[in-house]
Amino acid sequence: MEGDFIVVVCRGCNDPPCVRACPNGALEQRPDGGIVFHEELCIGCGKCEKSCLIGAISLGKDGKPIKCIHCGACVAFCPHDVLKLEEVPA
Repeated sequence: MEGDFIVVVCRGCNDPPCVRACPNGALEQRPDGGIVFHEELCIGCGKCEKSCLIGAISLGKDGKPIKCIHCGACVAFCPHDVLKLEEVPA
């Protein structure tokens, strides 16, 4: 990996604009927080990316959204140990 990376974590908004912007229901708000992406419903219109207020959604080469799913992989790749993944009480 090379280049500069910026980690923008999806905040799972209470009323997510990305979910409202998606014309096909490819993004769904979980009852307990967070957003689920249903790739098979996505048409690659990019409205979710444009609607995200914090820039947590970007489009991949296929035109479909890429967003943080809180997997923690970025933590392992951070060369300065400034990232960590921890569970917080809801």
